[in-house]
Amino acid sequence: MAKCDDNSRGGLPSRVGRNKVSDLYPLTDIVKYAPNRAGVYYLVKKVGDMYELFYIGQSKNIQSRLISHNVTWENRKRNACIVKNVKEYDTYFLFVRINKLEKRDRIEQEQIEKYKPECNMSRGLTRDYEKIEAKREEERIRKPLGVFTDADIRLLLRGDL
Repeated sequence: MAKCDDNSRGGLPSRVGRNKVSDLYPLTDIVKYAPNRAGVYYLVKKVGDMYELFYIGQSKNIQSRLISHNVTWENRKRNACIVKNVKEYDTYFLFVRINKLEKRDRIEQEQIEKYKPECNMSRGLTRDYEKIEAKREEERIRKPLGVFTDADIRLLLRGDL
């Protein structure tokens, strides 16, 4: 688990590849600081003089995801670990903007494996990146390319379309 003291980022990430990780912001200031853009986000709690990373997630809209977590934390059993931490500690967030979904999935997985946040681990959220990619590729292949009439199908089968 990543920990750092008040005076440094310590074990908290400052860069992810070429992407700079944001400053640490209070969870109460989501609207003020979280972007309406895609990326990976980190939830952090303050324990005494130390900060401890307890959850990593990704979204196509970081601000909306953090707000939805905040609004629905009380009503979602699967987020019991997050609810517990938010209730018991001062909580903060950081983020890194990443547009491409495949890159967000890969980075989220790598960061979870590196930092082992308690709420990701307790929910069994470590993901096998290759399985995610294979599933996406399978869905992409099965996706229809267009609408065809019976006549179009006959032409296609003959090789005339």
